[in-house]
Amino acid sequence: MFEFSFRSFFRRFLPFVFCLFLLTATRIPFHFLPNYPFATEWILIPIFYFAIYHPKCLSSWAVFLLGLFSDLMTQSSFGVMTFCYVLVFFI
Repeated sequence: MFEFSFRSFFRRFLPFVFCLFLLTATRIPFHFLPNYPFATEWILIPIFYFAIYHPKCLSSWAVFLLGLFSDLMTQSSFGVMTFCYVLVFFI
C-alpha cells in the first residue's frame, strides 16, 4: 500500500531546510566586515538552482514561505522579498 521512506522524505525536505539555513545565516550581523549595512542574498542562488535543475525538490509554495519568513526577519515592506524570491523562481 503506502510505504513511508525516510530517504524520499529527506530528499524532498532537505532543499527547503538548506534554504532556510541560508536565509537565517545571511541575517547574522557581521560587524567586522567593511560592508556591514549591505546584506548579501545568498538564498537566491539555491532558489535559482532548484528551479532550473530540480523543480520538484523545491516547490513554488516553499519559495513563497521562504519569502514570507524573510520579510518577517527583515524590516522591509511586507511582500517585497516574497515577490523577489518567487520572481527568481519563475524566471
